[in-house]
Amino acid sequence: MKIYIDQSGKVEETNRDTILAFSNHETYAIKIHRRTKRRMLEQFRLYGKPKLFTLRTFSAGVFLLLKSRKTNIDEIVIDTEYFGRNATIKSMLEAMFTKAKSSNNPNITFGHVGKKAKAHLLALSVFRGKQRANRVISYSELKKWAL
Repeated sequence: MKIYIDQSGKVEETNRDTILAFSNHETYAIKIHRRTKRRMLEQFRLYGKPKLFTLRTFSAGVFLLLKSRKTNIDEIVIDTEYFGRNATIKSMLEAMFTKAKSSNNPNITFGHVGKKAKAHLLALSVFRGKQRANRVISYSELKKWAL
């Protein structure tokens, strides 16, 4: 199965929530609360790695979005949010799948998820408060995978 992933509210914007959504024949969205992101940024600063905050948190968010659904995924198309960082994000995600001892290691690609794509519409709708996220990611969950 092939899924598309989109984000609304950049991870580095710690004054807003971040929504990550995927779609195929079903849709699912998670929310990373702004307070959670601020706590994560503080942790990265304490470890002396504040520049890794954005990519690690984004990658962990994508991983937790996929982990939330137990469907068999063959291919993931992630909307290109951080130009020039796709290889880094892909490697972080692959490491998370390995750490989780996942039997399913999907092919990860990056591309443009259009404005009319279900994933984009869901992420934007949840971001604007018109719909609720299926799940809110806790600080401890995010910390486990991002750090």
